[in-house]
Amino acid sequence: MAVEKIRIDILDTSLTIETDEQAEYIESIVSYIKKKVAMIRNATLVTDPLKLAILSNIYIVDELFTAQKQVQEASQSADMEYIADAAERILLTIDSALNETENLDDVE
Repeated sequence: MAVEKIRIDILDTSLTIETDEQAEYIESIVSYIKKKVAMIRNATLVTDPLKLAILSNIYIVDELFTAQKQVQEASQSADMEYIADAAERILLTIDSALNETENLDDVE
């Protein structure tokens, strides 16, 4: 994908970035950030743009970490289910083999 320049306007600051991401994707990120900034601004008495940016970033990173933790916990839970299922299959195989051995002993 070609690198393109995208202008970003947020917190009374404008900048242009170069990215190989689609403009719509970058715009959705900027829109999300703006929503979080507005939420922080409305929930607090903070008006300083730098402080709003810092608080918004803390909030967004907290969301990221929480989502990553949930994914990790779900993965571990799935791993534990797989291990339990595998252990049960192994035990059934062992029981079956032992029963066959006992049946052979009974025949002799």
